[in-house]
Amino acid sequence: MIRTILIPIFMLGVCSAVLAGEDYDLWKEAKRYWYDEEWQKAADSYETLLTNYPNSPFHFKSMYFLAYCEVKMDRDDRAFELLTELVEGKNDDRKDGNLIEDAKSLRILIAFEKSKNDGSFKTVLKDALKDKSTSIRFQSASSLAELGDRACVNVLFQILETTKDADMRDLAIKKLLLVADEKDKKRLDSVLQEKRTEGGEGAPRMLRLIVRDLTGNKETVKVNVPEKLLSIVLRSLTPEQRDLIEQNAVDLDALSREIRNMPPNTVIFQISDKNQEIKLYLD
Repeated sequence: MIRTILIPIFMLGVCSAVLAGEDYDLWKEAKRYWYDEEWQKAADSYETLLTNYPNSPFHFKSMYFLAYCEVKMDRDDRAFELLTELVEGKNDDRKDGNLIEDAKSLRILIAFEKSKNDGSFKTVLKDALKDKSTSIRFQSASSLAELGDRACVNVLFQILETTKDADMRDLAIKKLLLVADEKDKKRLDSVLQEKRTEGGEGAPRMLRLIVRDLTGNKETVKVNVPEKLLSIVLRSLTPEQRDLIEQNAVDLDALSREIRNMPPNTVIFQISDKNQEIKLYLD
């Protein structure tokens, strides 16, 4: 079941120039039920409109909202069919760009949930990686990262390298680190260094975690992220590493407050035992 779905961004209303008719009455009725979260009643009104008025200007919007209602009632299979018909069906002037993007987004949410038990639905997510919409590419890449599928890596890097949206960039880093191998981490470090050089005054301060294996059996681990993504750094530590750090009087829970007041080039901690050395510093 999909617990959270976005309210669509396209307008629920229509131009007042549209002549009122029974299809319009059904649309208004369905919309009232929709706002009241009476999903079955809304679905019935949308179904009637779709069946009786295939040429209505409200036809494709009703198809989307019917799918939305079906999701709310845990009928994802029916919702997926409706959204696929809406997204992949023939072009029609009644399909505006926002409507189709909302339909794609909801379809990705359904495919993501279904992919947890049926890998065939990953095809929908992977196809969406080629979508012309950045938000759709990002949503599908993020979903694949959550599923541990590395097909998302190049798209996440493309978004990281090109977007000017700081929140999207930070989220792309989080998703990348879910699937990144050592080569990806080095590439990420390079991209972030480049962004920092380009960014000037507004560039984020960087946290750098280095874990060196002193036994010679493992590679050095490096994690480099903007300061506000400290939680990613802490989650990358093993329970044994956290214990070692806390045994040396470092309060990991208090770090997020303390780091804000630290000047650049501060070594936050540097701790070692016979097996490893752990260093965290603020660049």
